[in-house]
Amino acid sequence: MVALKHDGNARAGDTVDSVGESTLSVGSSVKIHGLQSQRGKSFNGKSGTITTELDGETGRHSVRLKGGRVLAVKPANLTLTAAQPAADVKIHCGACERALPTDSYSREQGRLRQSMRRCKDCVASGNQLVLMKKGRARSEE
Repeated sequence: MVALKHDGNARAGDTVDSVGESTLSVGSSVKIHGLQSQRGKSFNGKSGTITTELDGETGRHSVRLKGGRVLAVKPANLTLTAAQPAADVKIHCGACERALPTDSYSREQGRLRQSMRRCKDCVASGNQLVLMKKGRARSEE
């Protein structure tokens, strides 16, 4: 994943609320803008989909571009193009391997990468992660 910096100035149309929290959600379609670095400028105008909640440490969302590349981008450098209702987004639990809506995960678990994420039920019951190995298929239920 590539982390990109911006110039730090707020702009009209930013996707943050009055206290600086991101108003973007997983599954939202976004367009990247305002990147100032030489490398970042090449991504301005590109579209993608948010794949993770806002990371508390870096202050960035992971955004998967249409070509498959994943970037870490601050909310101030993203413009919402189409919101995805949270109930329609399905994420696999790393323990029970079910595809569940995003509200099935705590905020803390929602920030983890998908292979490390456990749903609220699995956390409460102490279910351990199932580690996927190359060539192993998901069990048919």
